[in-house]
Amino acid sequence: ASALADRPMVTESANVNKMGSGHVEGWFTDVEGLSGVAVAPAYAFADGLQVGGLFQRLSDSGFSITTTGLNLKWRITPSNPTGCNFGAKFEFARATVKVDGFGSESGNASGITGLGTCNFTQGGSLHMNLGFVKPSGGSNSVLWGLGYEHLDQLVFDLLMGAR
Repeated sequence: ASALADRPMVTESANVNKMGSGHVEGWFTDVEGLSGVAVAPAYAFADGLQVGGLFQRLSDSGFSITTTGLNLKWRITPSNPTGCNFGAKFEFARATVKVDGFGSESGNASGITGLGTCNFTQGGSLHMNLGFVKPSGGSNSVLWGLGYEHLDQLVFDLLMGAR
């Protein structure tokens, strides 16, 4: 499961779009020869509720990973321009790994993440995430993340996991 504020952050804010509006995020990845593209649309169909999706494909020569996902994000407390608000995100994803000459294998994962965002009068925002992800047939992994941005500039972003 991913935890995201605004790309390229990996931590997720507790905010959602205004009801009736949406956005599409897209990004490119290129890490140690593994490159690809991702698209993640989101739409707020009700006040405080947003549905989102993900399509991501990463590959190098002879190897690819394709991930699709669906999520529901709930802003539990109202957004506060100089204080904290909280939310939750429920996610489901399916990934397919394909290796030339060896075929492909697919698996599912689901998760839930508690979200917190605190906005400061000096213009900074701290995003806090705590949740878990469970792959089908596997055990839960706990995820936590912290991200801080100041005046729309990423200062730090950290996502950690443990079984």
